[in-house]
Amino acid sequence: MKQRKPASRPASEMISFDRELLELRVDSVLVKRLDCRATNQICILTAFEEDGWPRHIDDPLHPAKGTDSKARLRYAIHSLNGCQHPWLIRFFADGTGRGIRWERIENAAPISRR
Repeated sequence: MKQRKPASRPASEMISFDRELLELRVDSVLVKRLDCRATNQICILTAFEEDGWPRHIDDPLHPAKGTDSKARLRYAIHSLNGCQHPWLIRFFADGTGRGIRWERIENAAPISRR
């Protein structure tokens, strides 16, 4: 008789973005607190949260006159990856310049508990 593996929690339960507090959490660990001026990052994280954290979303940023949409998306992704402590999630472009993906960082340094 085969033993069943315990059901793993879906990614949506492990990752959350609180739009009110502007906090990104992975496994209930606060990894990033955003400034209210980080509108592009907030827009991206809100889109992931509203969609239940799928592995890929289309670019949710609204077009802006006089700006390169692909460059703006790259910069927003770069900013999402910055200032995380601990670094538990990585965002990256989907290769088309029109979408965003994410992955968990499994080999992150252990979190020290005080």
